[in-house]
Amino acid sequence: MTASLLQKLRRSQANSLPMSILTEGLYGGHRATLLPLQTADTILCVAGGIGITSCISFLQQYVNESRPAESASKPLMSCATKFVLAWSAREESLIQHVSTSLLSDLPTDSQDKHLECQFWCTGEQSSQDKGIEQGLNLRRGRMIVEEVVRSVAEKGRRVVVVVCAPGAMSDEVREAVVGCLRDGMPVDIIEEAFAW
Repeated sequence: MTASLLQKLRRSQANSLPMSILTEGLYGGHRATLLPLQTADTILCVAGGIGITSCISFLQQYVNESRPAESASKPLMSCATKFVLAWSAREESLIQHVSTSLLSDLPTDSQDKHLECQFWCTGEQSSQDKGIEQGLNLRRGRMIVEEVVRSVAEKGRRVVVVVCAPGAMSDEVREAVVGCLRDGMPVDIIEEAFAW
């Protein structure tokens, strides 16, 4: 709450204050942009920094749809049998926090669904990070985006790459997708807006 909102509320005679607010959800906005997910065999989410917020939504959707009768709505990722999350961030402590708070209870595999999380830490290792558990699939240094995209792209399987990352990283993802298309691999891309 901002100070000006607090002042308005204090000046109000009622216990409530009607007002219009804007909320934020998935960055992409229009559901039509997500249609490629309906026919994807494999989904790769590439996140850079805070782009993880968008990618976690897709990951949770995939996991929820994997559970029988969990969702009353039409599944968005019903054909997908593999989901890969590839996230690069500067702070290892942020990666650790997100992985333990939001990703720790996710199933890694079920009968016909596969889930994989890969992390890259681009910042220096601090003294606080030295004791972090080793179970994390964490690499030091920059994510080599083309390798990540090509690792999931296969002829005969429809792949959708979702990217929510800074501009330069998004450009690398687009270039990798174009390279896969040139090589005859069916890959779609969904870009979530990272900057305005």
